[in-house]
Amino acid sequence: RDGQIASVMIYSRSDSAGAEWTRHCSMRASVLAVSNGVGAALPVQAIVARCAEDVAPAAFYEHWRTRGNQWGATFQGIACLNAGRGEAIARIEVPAAVAALRDAHFAHPAILDACVQVLAATVGKSRQGAFVGKSVGAVRVHASLGEGPLWSHALLHDEENPQSRSICGDLLVCNKAGQIVVELLKVRFEFIDFAVAATHGRERWLHA
Repeated sequence: RDGQIASVMIYSRSDSAGAEWTRHCSMRASVLAVSNGVGAALPVQAIVARCAEDVAPAAFYEHWRTRGNQWGATFQGIACLNAGRGEAIARIEVPAAVAALRDAHFAHPAILDACVQVLAATVGKSRQGAFVGKSVGAVRVHASLGEGPLWSHALLHDEENPQSRSICGDLLVCNKAGQIVVELLKVRFEFIDFAVAATHGRERWLHA
């Protein structure tokens, strides 16, 4: 830690003798000097009108389940979803499985995960395979996620190549009053090439 900035790094290593530590991710955290986003309004109704495709949440989750992304009931927080050209917006409701734990977290991981899932809706069926989270450029938390419901708006970066195995976009999450409470910028998903993945040892897929 250096003053008001804290650094966090996550490493792992196998249990083999002499194995080296591998760094998987790193981040820096600091307290915002000014809450730039709190109080700003997300024009939810205008975005919904722009995103003309009404996607049933059950169909969204089933589509990605068949591709390899299987979210259990705890993580299925999308209650209403609309998609447009390079963007999508969803109403997020607290799953019953985590309702009792919501107040114990400033931003419950399962609820935040549901907000991020909306980025997948910006590409429809144009990508092949399951995806994993690759990186996040910045996360700004301005206020608690509160009781809900929430709205999560995902905007795909326009420079994305349709043939690329990754997508990148920004997400803005607002509370029921329409105020932005969380910004997730430069969120990147990477789509798995299963042919290549099959050549890796089984231990590469295990987490402890």
